[in-house]
Amino acid sequence: MALAVVLNVHPAALLLPPTARDTDRVTGKQVTVSVTAAGEVPARAAWQWAHGMRGLTLADGESEWENWHRFADSALPDGWEGMSVRQYEEWRAEQARQKYEHILEQTGFNPDGTRREGSSGG
Repeated sequence: MALAVVLNVHPAALLLPPTARDTDRVTGKQVTVSVTAAGEVPARAAWQWAHGMRGLTLADGESEWENWHRFADSALPDGWEGMSVRQYEEWRAEQARQKYEHILEQTGFNPDGTRREGSSGG
C-alpha cells in the first residue's frame, strides 16, 4: 500500500496492466492478465474484480447477477455499498446519454443531424 501512496496510484495499478480495455487499440487482440489461481483473464474483468464490482470468474451455470451477489456477500466489507458491473454500465450509459444531449443542445442539432427549430447553431 505504501508504494501505491507514494506513486499516487490505485493499489491495483501495481498488479494489473495499464488498461481495462477489452481489446488492444492497435492489434485488436483481447487484453488479458495472468492472475494466480485463475490463469489468464480479460484485463477488464481483473480491474472490475479489483474494484469490487464482480467475482473474478463465474461458477458453472452462474449468471453475472448471481456472481455479483455471491461475491458481494463473501468479499466486500460490512458497510461497503458496492456497484455491480451491470449497475456501473447502466450508470456509464446514462452519463454518455447526458453528455450527448448536452452537446446537441449546445450545437443546436437534433439526433438525426438536422438543426433544431429556432436554432442558429454554435
